[in-house]
Amino acid sequence: AAVLTATMSFALPRKAAEITVSGYTGASTLENFPVLVRISPERISGFSYADCAAGGADVAFQDAQGNVLDREIDTWEPNGESLVWVRVPSLANGAVITMTYGDATVTAQPACQTDGSVWTPAGYVGVWHMNAASPADASASGNNGTAGGSAAVNPAGKVGSALSVPGAGDYVTCGQHLANSVIAAAFSVEGWACQPSYSGNQALFGKNVFVSIRTASASKITVTTPGKKDHDLTDLALPAAGTWYHFALTFKKSTSAGCKLYLNGAFAKSDTAGDINDQTNPTEMWLGRNQWGNDQGLKGQLDEMRIAKVIHSADWIAASYATQANASFLTYGAAFNLAGDSILNILGAPAELGSPTPAYGAVENLAANDPVALSMAATAVPGEGTVTNYLAGWKLEAVNADTGARPLLRTSSDTGEVIDRCAYVHASYAAFTWLWDVRDGLGVGAPALVSAAANSLAFSVDVAGIGYTAPSATLKLVYGVSSDAMTYTNVASASVTEIGAVQGTLTRLTPGAVYYVKAVLETNEETPAVAESETVCVQTSAAEESEPGLWQTYFTNANPDWTKDVWAVPVGTDWLNYTDVSRIRRRELGPIAAYACTKTTTLTAQYTSEIWGDNVYWPGVNNGQFAYAGYIYLEDGKSYKFRTTIDDNELVKITDAGTGEATLLINQTGNGNGTLTSAAFTPTMSGWHAIEVRFSDGSGDRGGCNNGNGYKNTTNLGFSQDNGATWALLLDPGDGSLLRAPDAKAITATENIADGALASVSLAFVAVDTARTLYAAWGPVSGGSDPADWLATNAVATIAAGATSATW
Repeated sequence: AAVLTATMSFALPRKAAEITVSGYTGASTLENFPVLVRISPERISGFSYADCAAGGADVAFQDAQGNVLDREIDTWEPNGESLVWVRVPSLANGAVITMTYGDATVTAQPACQTDGSVWTPAGYVGVWHMNAASPADASASGNNGTAGGSAAVNPAGKVGSALSVPGAGDYVTCGQHLANSVIAAAFSVEGWACQPSYSGNQALFGKNVFVSIRTASASKITVTTPGKKDHDLTDLALPAAGTWYHFALTFKKSTSAGCKLYLNGAFAKSDTAGDINDQTNPTEMWLGRNQWGNDQGLKGQLDEMRIAKVIHSADWIAASYATQANASFLTYGAAFNLAGDSILNILGAPAELGSPTPAYGAVENLAANDPVALSMAATAVPGEGTVTNYLAGWKLEAVNADTGARPLLRTSSDTGEVIDRCAYVHASYAAFTWLWDVRDGLGVGAPALVSAAANSLAFSVDVAGIGYTAPSATLKLVYGVSSDAMTYTNVASASVTEIGAVQGTLTRLTPGAVYYVKAVLETNEETPAVAESETVCVQTSAAEESEPGLWQTYFTNANPDWTKDVWAVPVGTDWLNYTDVSRIRRRELGPIAAYACTKTTTLTAQYTSEIWGDNVYWPGVNNGQFAYAGYIYLEDGKSYKFRTTIDDNELVKITDAGTGEATLLINQTGNGNGTLTSAAFTPTMSGWHAIEVRFSDGSGDRGGCNNGNGYKNTTNLGFSQDNGATWALLLDPGDGSLLRAPDAKAITATENIADGALASVSLAFVAVDTARTLYAAWGPVSGGSDPADWLATNAVATIAAGATSATW
């Protein structure tokens, strides 16, 4: 319960109500989070607008430590529901804030109503509630809007009123107040939109020559920036036209997966972020249009538009959506008086339940030494629905009528007490609170397909309940190639403590294959209760031409020069048993991709890494290098380590798909002979992570060193998914499910086979900026152990600036 301090004077009697965060499902504690409080007599039992000062000026909030919280009244509606934004310093599920009111001496709103203090600590530099045709900026930045065209207020918005922009020429301009440099490195934009149609380009937000966010269809949102003209976020599932949806975009410039889109609080799509215009001078900012004006104006409605100069986390965005979309994000206790020696307040009412003995609220007109028998059934079930509230105990507090402080007197856990009753003897004003543990009956919905790739299927599963007695449950995805051949996988086995959507991904699947999938929810008990969903039938997508086959590196004592062998076999085949005469062995193609280069010496060709931009070198001579630059699939919750046994040098570098930050895992500049990652790499999200691996030789002996590290010296690169407990070779199984070539250098190769020889190769690649020389090397169909067989440097093509393909 909150400690109501004397930081604000009040006239007696003063009213209060406790509000509990009950719908936050994130794992992290959110700092300075603006939560939406909905006030009405229907929501807060015993509340009356007649007890409040005009305009709600006396309405205030405190956290559990007694700190007065900044708040901004969005809408004050004495005949309905009022909306108030409250900045909670530390938001976590179960957090309690206390609303106080009923001070007739308060006539003016506090400074936090207009000074932006609700929003500025969270990094917001623009907040528009859309409750006026020319909406004011609720942040401290002064980016006030001016209606353009026929922009008008629609009282029936998503959060209170909304702004209607029915035609392409209707919008809000926010002027040239916000300098581009404020949000140049990173920013977040979010809001609500409702569009009668998704036809044509319709801008949700725009900042001239900086960024434009627009819907291009019901399955595509495009983000345009100067550094990468269009970030097309495709394969989306926007709701039916005319339906409100919440969108959020985070952008960190020049970063892998730095452009991220969220829809209705859930991650939807990402793209590598280009550069942006970080000029100091401000440029025009709009809501409902962009720099292309009426050609890309929104036709619909907007509500609660915001822009921040920070990257908000996935938990933050999910909570921002939930506090606006779900009225059950908060649970409201009954109103009670804060003064009077003859009062005992009975608090802690679960939502939608009846009364204990005595009833919730104030038991008044008590005298000293009056006994009151307090009791409650151990469980309480509402008339409708499956929610069950389990009584966890009670607490009794004294209440100081002067300060509001509530020192603890007794609890149900004290010696001799029980959880469902208390023999109370009145002394002075006190508060008695029943403590509840709210649970739903175990239930889980069928997996809903979020996305399908060649080797993976991503699902969202709706957890309807986590059981009456277990503190948590475990969700698993069960799948198989037929409905009667289902197997368990640990992909989605995270502990579930709240109802709501849970994401899970099946990996290592076969391209173009049909799978049967269902969700299984188990309570975490010695004898678990189990709930299973219906089975859905889904199919992986066909293999993409850019997906690699197997890549493998050989080092032998007999052959000190390095050889690189890529087996180009059909995706999904058994590469180990694939007939030798039917496959093509290529060097530096497939997962390595092909890099345009200029020849620096007669012995060494220089290549540019598309991942980190610096140079790598062709192997085969002293001081040469081998490099792999591509993508590796890593799963959230696993701890990865790498181990190399290379003479002489090695490097392993990974970019986190969730944060875009690159981490140098191994950077050994001497004799390797067993270099181990110093710390485990734990990704923030499952997905494809950019990786670069380099081996280089010095003068003298080159190649692998067998130090007996448990994975032999075939490739000299060990791969651990369990923090080094077990090791394996870092090899793709042949279906592109572990290692892939960079999308930016996707290879389209056509091999014409004549009498067992490789006659021609065609490559497609991203357009080069200047004229380059492109080198390729290959070996005989039957293989070979001589490095010269794999270094046929006569495959040379000169490509002009702007070229996108070459043929040998």
